[in-house]
Amino acid sequence: MPRNIFSLLILLLSTFPGVNASQSVSDAHVVIVGPGVEITAEHVALELRTFAPGQQRQIVNDADMFHQMVNTLYRRARMAVEAEERGLDDDPLMRYRIERARRDLLVDAARNAFIETLEMPDFTELAHERYRANRDQHRVAERVHARHILLSVQEEDGKAERVAQADALMDRIRAGKDFEDLAREYSDDAGSSGSGGDLGFFERGRMVPAFEEAAFALREPGELAGPVETRFGIHIIQLVEYQDAHTRPFEEVREAIEARIRANYVRSELTAWTREVTDPAAATVDNDALEGLLDDARRRLNTD
Repeated sequence: MPRNIFSLLILLLSTFPGVNASQSVSDAHVVIVGPGVEITAEHVALELRTFAPGQQRQIVNDADMFHQMVNTLYRRARMAVEAEERGLDDDPLMRYRIERARRDLLVDAARNAFIETLEMPDFTELAHERYRANRDQHRVAERVHARHILLSVQEEDGKAERVAQADALMDRIRAGKDFEDLAREYSDDAGSSGSGGDLGFFERGRMVPAFEEAAFALREPGELAGPVETRFGIHIIQLVEYQDAHTRPFEEVREAIEARIRANYVRSELTAWTREVTDPAAATVDNDALEGLLDDARRRLNTD
């Protein structure tokens, strides 16, 4: 395994009894002993490698997660020994299931080995062709990124007071006061006030008409609209970014297109290789024996 990860393992293994940070830990060093079970440093290192690289980094950088992994490793090993002591591995079906699990792992290993050695063509021109043929798929509708402050109106006769408050807040924003700070302090929209009133990007048809009309009339970042009245109350809207309807350029979507092409290519090549390796024509089949097995199975199952 990578030496930097193994070094981290050595440091973390130092928390086990009998091992300290100044000692070197060999692969054969036993870190846990239990009834019929010995867990070595190599076992721990190999167990770590069964996780994806990102998970490995997370585990070795979190001592609690690391110890949980090791504890699970021991528990499973101990339960396997318990099963053997009970003679459960002598059952023909269990032996077959163990062999099938081994076979499945080897199948995955063979497929992964084939993929790793597969030479990838240059998909640039094909990606261009796919882009040109499916430009509508990369069409982005007109949208705005806005934030707002909502002043709810509890009673109809309180509307004028809220409009006046909105006007005062807009004056403070124009004078240089941070919109997001005011949103956190004054906005009654619990869903956005904590993030400074940020609503993210939205297209037409997502907001109530009055709010949408005001928001989509803005063009310059920082531009304000309001007070805007909706059924929710009185709004102050600030534009973060306006995007006109457009087709995303090829370079922006190239990576995603090539990833799909590459995945389809790998799938096709893997399927062809698997069919070649597992071609039934290379096998000899005793059809009489199979028919006998089928008849026996039918009699047994239909009788039971």
